[in-house]
Amino acid sequence: MYIGQNIKVIIKKVNHNSLFVEYKHAKSIIEYDDILDYKNYNLKDIFSVNEIINVKVINIIDANNFNASFKVLHHNFSKLQTKFFIKETPGGFNKLKRYITKEYNE
Repeated sequence: MYIGQNIKVIIKKVNHNSLFVEYKHAKSIIEYDDILDYKNYNLKDIFSVNEIINVKVINIIDANNFNASFKVLHHNFSKLQTKFFIKETPGGFNKLKRYITKEYNE
């Protein structure tokens, strides 16, 4: 594990203001501010025990403890404005067009 790495962790405990997670042998407590920018949400309504989530490692304390951020990888939980640029593939946007058309027609 290294700082900046995206990892999959398993949630071991959900509190109203934090998540207790594990990655292999290491453990972390992810605080509310590293999960959501929006206040008054109950984390128990969003996450559940034994759920696997993606987080970004932001600090390594020692071999068994680290800090991580959920909202950095999940922009709908963050107030930061992000820009994404979609680059057209050789086949164009045909798959995307078919998917959107199918979803719209259902």
